[in-house]
Amino acid sequence: MATDTTEPHQPYRLLDDDYGSHAPAFDGHDDYKPSWSRRLFAWHSKFVDQFALDVMEKAFLFGESLDWDAAVPGGVDGLRELYGGDSLLDEPDAYYVEPADPNRFRLTKLDDLPDGGERFQLKFDSTYQTWDDTFCDEFGCHSSNEKVTARIWRHHDLSRPTAVCLHCWCGGYLRLEERVFAAKRLYEEGYNVVVVTLPFHGERTPTDAIFSGQFFPSPDLRRTNEAFGQAVSDVRLLTRWLKEEGFDGPMGLLGISLGGYITSLMISLFDTYDFAAPIIAPASFADILWWHGTERKARAMFEDAGVDREMLRAIWAVHCPLSYELKIPAERVLIVAGAGDAVVRPAQSLSLWSHWGEPELRWFAGSHLGHFRWLAGSAVGSDMLDFMNPVVDWLGELDFGR
Repeated sequence: MATDTTEPHQPYRLLDDDYGSHAPAFDGHDDYKPSWSRRLFAWHSKFVDQFALDVMEKAFLFGESLDWDAAVPGGVDGLRELYGGDSLLDEPDAYYVEPADPNRFRLTKLDDLPDGGERFQLKFDSTYQTWDDTFCDEFGCHSSNEKVTARIWRHHDLSRPTAVCLHCWCGGYLRLEERVFAAKRLYEEGYNVVVVTLPFHGERTPTDAIFSGQFFPSPDLRRTNEAFGQAVSDVRLLTRWLKEEGFDGPMGLLGISLGGYITSLMISLFDTYDFAAPIIAPASFADILWWHGTERKARAMFEDAGVDREMLRAIWAVHCPLSYELKIPAERVLIVAGAGDAVVRPAQSLSLWSHWGEPELRWFAGSHLGHFRWLAGSAVGSDMLDFMNPVVDWLGELDFGR
């Protein structure tokens, strides 16, 4: 069932409070807020995020227009009716339908791994069909986006747990993502590791895009909604194939930023995953855009098109984790947040934490893009980005009988 977001105690409350105070919103969460020393050490990394926000706004707006009256029948009101209806939120299975099988999966061995393991590359066709059938041809006109690619680090013993990793915005280049997700370290810890390319990223970037991720997420509200639908469909198809291929151990999701948001959505829709760790993940993409839009061109463009914060929340509610209840046990969830994150502010992480019944929440001394390994305070080695230290620690604590 969808969650009623109209009452003050409901999921958007912390985000609403954040607009009024512009404060970190740690108050009232003493058990899980980062220490003052950790916040002090993280303070300087905010400057990295502030610079990045300026760049991200330019990237987000590059080449986009917001003439919704011309693009969609009924304009923004038509979009809200199409994607923001209560009936759709009450029955999300109508939107997130079971994906059809592709014609074939193409598996190519890359190299051998220690202890009898192997590393593969997997390719298959996305079988996603748009919710808006009038948008099907336009959405599917980018042939590169229809090819899904994944890298698999596979143990000889397929009963080992498997971590499926979802990357951040502007990412998707799998050789790099293997390093970002510390695939070698996770493999050494006993996990099978699968890193997958999200829609409109990496090898799936359209030829008319300037950079990976330009088309998703973007000011095109309809394409953004459909791309989240495609991401969910592709990940479901991938995890279903893994199970059919004999990966019968516990299977979970690790996601960073955009990938963390999709991770949060997946475990709010399906009970088929055994663990999950959203890392520096938004709770509401609408509020990310709106909060950072103050006195910025992006928000002015939306307002000129007749979109306010509540309208944006409604149009994007279909993929917002706050619209649904958590479907896996809270003790199998880890939220990782940056004490100095100026992009995904603490109110975002705490909104997920509160909405999900207060699962484990661990802070690292860094920001969204500023990672300083020597401040992480973990006994884990320094060959990883700061946000992966608490993830590897936590995965080692899960009792999967390895």
